[in-house]
Amino acid sequence: MLKYEDILGDKYINSLINSIKSDPYMLNHSSRHIYKVVENVEKISKQLNCDNIFINNIKIAALLHDVGMTVQRKDHAQYSYEIAKKYLDKQNINEKDKNEILYSIKKHSNAKNSNSLMHQILVVADKMDIDKTRMMPKAFLNKSDKNLIYINNVNIEITNDAVNMKFNVEDNHFKDICIFLEDWPKPITEIRRFAKFLNKTPHFLFNEEEELFEEDIYKI
Repeated sequence: MLKYEDILGDKYINSLINSIKSDPYMLNHSSRHIYKVVENVEKISKQLNCDNIFINNIKIAALLHDVGMTVQRKDHAQYSYEIAKKYLDKQNINEKDKNEILYSIKKHSNAKNSNSLMHQILVVADKMDIDKTRMMPKAFLNKSDKNLIYINNVNIEITNDAVNMKFNVEDNHFKDICIFLEDWPKPITEIRRFAKFLNKTPHFLFNEEEELFEEDIYKI
């Protein structure tokens, strides 16, 4: 079995991750983002009582999901898939696990029509990385991205009947954050998809106060 810890210590993989250069005008896609997504997939998987093998494999998918950024930002999910496939083909991993990891990486831009739990979790873990620590130096020049500075952190809480996306935000800046989420609706859209996949109800909480987003803006 290929272990996440083995890949984490692989010099080639480390060199790839550390060579990712984030556009100063965009959101951070460097190692900081990658390790945050790894952390997120583990938290979500544990809340769903996934077994250790699943958690190991989804952490591998998260670690490799953006290595295609070493080629270019456009179509980076496809490049990430190609790089990951070439690497995993040489590793001790069974075909079923490898194919699920690769599918999740290749399709991590969204989880529309997906029947894969791994894929669904990876997409949500990726899209929920929207807080002020992801700001790049010149992202402030973007009228909507600059509003991430008001988001302290984002967490997912899964209960028996709900998926709660919980924003901890600076007081008096809720409208600014909504401007960002209207310009980039993927976080809300993908949580809705994920909740539907799990047959649960999505809720969006800002400092514990619920916000009802219009469905025509955040279509799934």
